[in-house]
Amino acid sequence: MRVLILTHPRSGGMSLLQYIKYELGYEEYHEPFFGNDNGLTEEQINRELFLKDNIIVKDFPFRIVEKGFNVGDVISKFDKVIIHNRGSHRDVAISLTYGELNERANEMHLPYKLDDEWIKDNEHIIEKRIIETKEMYN
Repeated sequence: MRVLILTHPRSGGMSLLQYIKYELGYEEYHEPFFGNDNGLTEEQINRELFLKDNIIVKDFPFRIVEKGFNVGDVISKFDKVIIHNRGSHRDVAISLTYGELNERANEMHLPYKLDDEWIKDNEHIIEKRIIETKEMYN
């Protein structure tokens, strides 16, 4: 079986991917549609993502489109599709702001705590992220 998680940045999708991977013992593909250097090539996507069995893939719809694929066509290649989003647009913006200000990408999937003062001090950036990510929520 092939499972696809369609989500957006800072949603908790990585945690969901890891949970399903370990529960089912599947091979994971984390954001394989990302760019040309970090993601898979078109040939690898066609050969691995669309043909291999017992895999789970997590990516963002906008990245699939950027890579030149049709989201509907990609969805049709999977047995199960999970549409995942974080319920709070504001929490996504806060998380993006935290990531931007802390620039330790290797730590972005680790738990963190922010207090009300940090949020208040960074409110102008948070509001900007809400505007920037509005399309993601549409």
